Order: sequence, then structure tokens, then C-alpha cells
Amino acid sequence: MAAAAAVATLGAWPAAVLPDAQTFVSVLAEALRSVERFQAQVEKGRVISNFGKKSQAVVAKAVRDAGDAAPEMEQAVDGALHSVFQQQLALLRQDLFERFRHPGGRLAPEPAAARAETLFAQQAAGLVRPGSSWSFEAEQASFRAALAGELRQADSVLRERRRVAQAQRATADVIGKLQKQMEQMGEKLRGTSAGSPWVLWTSYRLPGTPFQMSARYQEGRTNIELNLTPNKDPANAATGMVEGLTSSNLGLSLNVGM
Repeated sequence: MAAAAAVATLGAWPAAVLPDAQTFVSVLAEALRSVERFQAQVEKGRVISNFGKKSQAVVAKAVRDAGDAAPEMEQAVDGALHSVFQQQLALLRQDLFERFRHPGGRLAPEPAAARAETLFAQQAAGLVRPGSSWSFEAEQASFRAALAGELRQADSVLRERRRVAQAQRATADVIGKLQKQMEQMGEKLRGTSAGSPWVLWTSYRLPGTPFQMSARYQEGRTNIELNLTPNKDPANAATGMVEGLTSSNLGLSLNVGM
């Protein structure tokens, strides 16, 4: 198609500079065969090393062999090569996105996105044909924005998991301490009691959480309850029922007997 379009322009040239149409098509066909070899590598998922310099070599040879039709030849070959350039930018973006989307806590979201963007720019620069109008700035900005958003979301999920794990550890510690305290008090009471039944009860609210621990001890048996305490007036609370059922407006009780 590129060759046909180039040949179609021959009729507009002055007779003095009119090139041999057969020669023009032959030179263009040779250049496009080089483009097809590049295309085959890209279709296999490969980013071609030094693609910019290799593209320039293809264009330079075609322009040199085209004679007076050099401008038209450069335009035709450059258009075909630019398509391969854009496909490689997409491959580069996909590769770096997968590498950096799960930083594993090594870098915060913004530094990780900045590092990935730097690598994108360095590798994309080698794909640009010298002297051409090719650019990767738009793809670079889009890549940075998409990766930064993904990293912020992943970091938020990681922080929430850590918070839940910390709360679980704190809950286990409180349960252990309550049980130990109740047993100690039971030992003391058994030493002073005349055999009449007795019951001990206590409660503890975990600071900064909706969790409340309640413990009941009676003659060697311990019952421990973990409650999600709702707001007294959820309809007029900070979030009310707008956010649906949450720890602020839903009560939940867990009873453990030991």
C-alpha cells in the first residue's frame, strides 16, 4: 500500500526530476522487507535493541537509492517504521507495569512510579529514529499515571492487612491477659470462700477500635466475649447508614468458653 501511494505521486513531479517508477518501487519494496522483519520480532513480544539506529539505517539507504524521490521515499518508509515503534512502546509499558505493580514494600508508591518512569524513558529513547518526529512523551505520562494509581491501591491494601493482623495480635494478647487475671483472682477467692458460689466479670475496650472484650469467670470456667460495639445513634453518627453496614453501626459478638 505504501509503495502504491508513493508511485501515485510520481505524476505530480516535473519531468526533469521524474524518477524511474520501477526503481522507486524496487527500493521501497526492499525497505519494507526490512520493516517486515522488525514487525515479526515485535509480534513475538520482543523490544528490538537500538531500534532507532536500525530504523535510521533503513531510511538512509532507501533515501540514498531513491535519488530525486528522496523526500517521498523517506515519508513512506518512516510511516511504516513509526507503526513498529508505537507497538514497541506498548510492549515496554506492559513489561514495566508488570515489574513494578507489586513492589513488595521495597519502595513507596511515588518513588516506585518515578523509578519505573525513568526506566521507560531510557529504554524508549533507544527506539526513536534520529532526526524523526517520533515521540514517546504522551505514552510516558500515561504510563506514570496508571502505575502510580495501581501502586497506591496496592499500598492501601497492604496497610489494611497489616492493621488487621496487628489488631488480631492485640486481641489475642488481651484474651490471654484477661484469662490469667481471672484465674489469679479465682485462686485468691477460693482461699477465702466458704464454698458459696461466686462470679467475676470484667470488660475492656481496645483503644481506637470498635472492639470490646468481656470476660466472665466462675469456679474454673472462663467465658470471653469479643464484641463489635455499634454507635448509640448510627443514623446521626459521622457516617450514619450512608456507608451501609460497617463496624460503626453493626454489633457483633463472639463468645469463647474455656
